[in-house]
Amino acid sequence: MNIIDLRDDLVVESVQGSVYTIDNKGNLVQLYAGSHLNKGDKVILQNDASFDALVHNQTVTFDNSADNMTVEDLKNLLNQQYAATVHQNYINQSQPDDDLASSLLVKQSHSVDHQISNNVTLDTIHRMIEDGQDPTLAQPKPAAGNELSSSAPGSVYIDYDNDQMLAEAGHDTAYKPTDNQERKDYIGGDESLFLPPLHAGVQILSIAEDNVINESEAHSKVSITGTVSQDVKVGDIVELSLDKQPIGHATVTLVDGELVWTTSVDGSTLVNANLDLVTATVTTHDSHGRTVSATDDHTYSIDTDIAAKITITSIATDDNVTGPDSEHSQTIIGTVGGDVQEGDHVIVSLDGKVLGTATVQADKSWSL
Repeated sequence: MNIIDLRDDLVVESVQGSVYTIDNKGNLVQLYAGSHLNKGDKVILQNDASFDALVHNQTVTFDNSADNMTVEDLKNLLNQQYAATVHQNYINQSQPDDDLASSLLVKQSHSVDHQISNNVTLDTIHRMIEDGQDPTLAQPKPAAGNELSSSAPGSVYIDYDNDQMLAEAGHDTAYKPTDNQERKDYIGGDESLFLPPLHAGVQILSIAEDNVINESEAHSKVSITGTVSQDVKVGDIVELSLDKQPIGHATVTLVDGELVWTTSVDGSTLVNANLDLVTATVTTHDSHGRTVSATDDHTYSIDTDIAAKITITSIATDDNVTGPDSEHSQTIIGTVGGDVQEGDHVIVSLDGKVLGTATVQADKSWSL
């Protein structure tokens, strides 16, 4: 048997075995999930019994420890004049004597005689539990209200903490527990009361692929891509803003095992912004109704000026076309610069007549 003198208020989440407390009238009360206990209350655990309780927003398990205290040591502790009460006292014998049972029911800091009513000792209660009897039968039946005859006029009023405390039978009331099944005063034992922090992360990877808006992109759609992390999940929305004004949004998807997002905005919007900086914001939530947000800023530049340069580096290798050279095809080689890119075309002409077309290579060279 384990007797616990509580040092904090708590709420019982779940009970395994037989666990009891003593109310302020000295009655033995069995504990169930949802029971509220206060600092200084005594909790009695039968052998192999335990219960989980919410203490300071964390779930704590109370059970019979293997490191039990002897009866004599416990008596000595209880007889000492400490202002604070003993936190947990363990008994390693099945039937404590009556004096010890009575002393365990005294609140040390207040010196109040708090024995079980009607001289029912803890020893008696313990024996009833071991014999498989209901220990609450050792106490007088609690009253739910004033007991009146059937001829009494008016109504009978009773006080209660919540609907779950009203019994269906044993009292002259019309209340049935099935009328109100919803519990609002506590969370059931199957739910986790300690929740890890919720986090969110978002990152903009690129704007217009190279983070530069050129002349062509300034008049077309520009892609903005990025990723998310932490507790952000598929289906969450990423909001994009520019100059504190929304410019678009994207939905988080899973691609090759990575949470990504992408959207397109008008290039002209980016070109005409006061500040060349895009902000991405993502908000996620969990099943407990908690939400968390994250943001990321990404800069870009604008280059709408376009320039093209071209140079012919050689004709017929030595830039000298001789008589024999005129009888064969000759190679014209050159380079390009400025904004000319690989894949652009170079048109070669002579006296207004097109001689041919060459394609710019990766090193910005061309030949015909």
